[in-house]
Amino acid sequence: MKKRKIALALLAVAGITGSALEERGEAREIGKAVNGNEQTQRLQLAIKSKAALKLDKNFGKFFVKGKVPGLGVYLGMPEAQVKTLYGKKVDRFYDMGGEFYQYEKLDHVYFCYSYSKNGPILSTIYVQTPPVQNLKASQVKKILGNKGVTYFDDAVGSYMLAYEYEEYHLSFELDSPAGNVFLVKMQRKYE
Repeated sequence: MKKRKIALALLAVAGITGSALEERGEAREIGKAVNGNEQTQRLQLAIKSKAALKLDKNFGKFFVKGKVPGLGVYLGMPEAQVKTLYGKKVDRFYDMGGEFYQYEKLDHVYFCYSYSKNGPILSTIYVQTPPVQNLKASQVKKILGNKGVTYFDDAVGSYMLAYEYEEYHLSFELDSPAGNVFLVKMQRKYE
């Protein structure tokens, strides 16, 4: 009890706010120092994970194996492991391919599962966050190469820039053929 009060007092004296902790990546350490305190629990819920899709020249080396750089997940990952990383489900919606879930520690990233003999596994991921949101199609091609195919998808009513990585599919939903990315979709090809 005394450790909790001391930690909270130090935070107050230092003027450290939730946003400052988020910038410095110290939310987990503070949570351990004052574990069980109601204020700290609320603070931890307010601080989201810093995980973000990492789209760089090495992306393909990971994605060809189903791994998603920056998010700490892979296509085929058991649902229980995703829950361990990102907490409980807080929102859901249905889109082509199934029901998508958002988790408490990760904003604007949605996961869809298919079922295997061992239970639900991650089959599709939608990402609507920076740094990929609002990239231009030309910037994506500069990072991933020109092997992507651009086409109009009648089913969704948007332009797509699509890449294939063995058994995985990566697509960028665009507002025009050379326009801005507003959604990234990653999925196993046969889901």
